[in-house]
Amino acid sequence: MISNNVMETDEVSTVQTTASDADQLHESRNQLEPFVVAPRNEQSGRGLIASRDIRKGELILTEKAYVAILDKRHYKTHCYHCFKKLDVRPMACRQCSQISYCSKQCADESWTSYHDKECCFLDVFMIREDFQYPPKMAMRILLKNGIGNCLSQLPHLDDTTIPRVGYPAMHSLVTHEKDDKNDYNGASALLMAFLLETRSDDEIISTGAQSFLNNLIIKHLQQTNVNGITITDKLIDPQAPKDDPLLTEDDIGCGIYLTARLLNHSCSPNVAISCFDGVTLIMHALRDIKVSEELYHCYGTHHKWQLKSKRQKLLSESYYFKCSCSACEANLQPLTKALKCNKCDGGVVADGSLVCMNCKSIDHLDVQKIITETETGLKMLKLGNGYVEKAESDKSKYLLAEQAYKEALVIYSTVLFAVNKEITTVVKKLRHCAIKTSKYDEAVEYSKQLLQTIVFEYDERDYRVFNALMQLINCQKSLYLSVKAKTPVDKNKLNLLKTELLLNLDKIDELRNLILRRGSQECSSFAQRLSVIRKLL
Repeated sequence: MISNNVMETDEVSTVQTTASDADQLHESRNQLEPFVVAPRNEQSGRGLIASRDIRKGELILTEKAYVAILDKRHYKTHCYHCFKKLDVRPMACRQCSQISYCSKQCADESWTSYHDKECCFLDVFMIREDFQYPPKMAMRILLKNGIGNCLSQLPHLDDTTIPRVGYPAMHSLVTHEKDDKNDYNGASALLMAFLLETRSDDEIISTGAQSFLNNLIIKHLQQTNVNGITITDKLIDPQAPKDDPLLTEDDIGCGIYLTARLLNHSCSPNVAISCFDGVTLIMHALRDIKVSEELYHCYGTHHKWQLKSKRQKLLSESYYFKCSCSACEANLQPLTKALKCNKCDGGVVADGSLVCMNCKSIDHLDVQKIITETETGLKMLKLGNGYVEKAESDKSKYLLAEQAYKEALVIYSTVLFAVNKEITTVVKKLRHCAIKTSKYDEAVEYSKQLLQTIVFEYDERDYRVFNALMQLINCQKSLYLSVKAKTPVDKNKLNLLKTELLLNLDKIDELRNLILRRGSQECSSFAQRLSVIRKLL
């Protein structure tokens, strides 16, 4: 499962559009979208091609889910229909007590489109924890469009074409039925019984039609299993200190996106989902893209954080293809797991063999030496951790912890590549000690190093980049205030700090508006915090 704002009723009406109507709609959409749909080919299926030059950071796509299913864990925290976070006075369902809505409009739309049938039966479709979405999505697709309407369209649907809207687009999604070895018969029988029992009085389904319906259910189960996109929401991290809030990201559901699902995969993508506004997906360009270049999205396997062998295995098992993207062809590997090359100081990755990503040397490191050094570094790290545990009652222990961490960093730096996660862990601990001992100059430098590492590993619009930048700003603020409090004041240093801090505040404000839904509690909370820091300057 792959991890515009049109109302549901409008989307349902597109099921009835004629071919000419759909063509006109596709044409009008393409005048606004910076891409066109590529024709099918045997290797990669369909795709999206840039219709003009696209700039890095440019908005690529804003698309509402055709259908979306809320994760059961979030029935009481998010609106069941639009997925927006609930306020203190949510609206309950008119019949069941399981779900809630953000407004009467969402409650009414949900009821008339699908929930009047599924109400009080939601737990019935929880077949397995790892299979909670496909049954509900298949049911939602049929309820939303009407069983009779879907069956009546079957003779007229041509899955070799590439429709962009409505049920024809949904029906044309790939199934991988030849490769998919999952047994969907049990889920199909359950859905069939439910749909026949809850159908409207005017929906007469003959015995012959029931066979077609069963096949259709299985088709939609297969489609949702490989075409669903995980919907996420960014929240205030409950594990972070209240006076130093950070973001975390949680999976809140799954949706089908009729345009985004046309994107092919790359382990080094050029477009990415920036955020979700409820069930609306927002996608931006990660780099400059030339006209006629294909747009690629990541299906969850990226060369910056997964070994090539693991990427290939996951894609083969989940999406039934062998990845031959540019990253896999170039054998790109995650340098955050890399050792240090003794010939060129480049990153050496172990994936079957030890290969330097820079000089291409193979199996040339002294593995026993690396093991010995990392074990020594780990001992120093544990020693530092022990001092930190005692530092609450004796602040001098932070200085001893700092010394141990610095020794661990020196040891690690001899055998591990600069952006290796183990080095990052030590730098985070050193920053913590620097803050606790009011060494804000050092805390700022450690924060800059951590920000560079995070940007190296993740997209610039990732919430982890936001967190790293927020932590840098907090350290810069503390340094600014400490310099300002000294007598005499070093005005040159103070002005330099103020300039750097203002630049970072502008950056994080821009990032906040890109990755957080405007008007959300999280967006407002950080806006207030950043405003307070600006006033200090």
